[in-house]
Amino acid sequence: MRAAHGRRASAIPIQAHPMTRAGPSRESAARFATAIVLTKREAFEMCEAIAESERVLLRSGHAPEAARLAAIFELVESRLVSDGPVDSRSVDL
Repeated sequence: MRAAHGRRASAIPIQAHPMTRAGPSRESAARFATAIVLTKREAFEMCEAIAESERVLLRSGHAPEAARLAAIFELVESRLVSDGPVDSRSVDL
């Protein structure tokens, strides 16, 4: 690989994730936390990506897959809604 100025660019080694080599093994099985914490921006970006993916799937004729994403969106959205008072300082993204 050559850099733009004729010097050889150094390669960055990338190791394959253990799950992608030959499937999960007992030694490399992921341990999931009981809860995750997202910033407000991360949560809204996730919802935006899910909603856009659902629209693309619908337009492409993949209604069952789009319905699964819609269900995920509704689940995430229902967990984000707060019944309590909203602090106006926390609304800015």
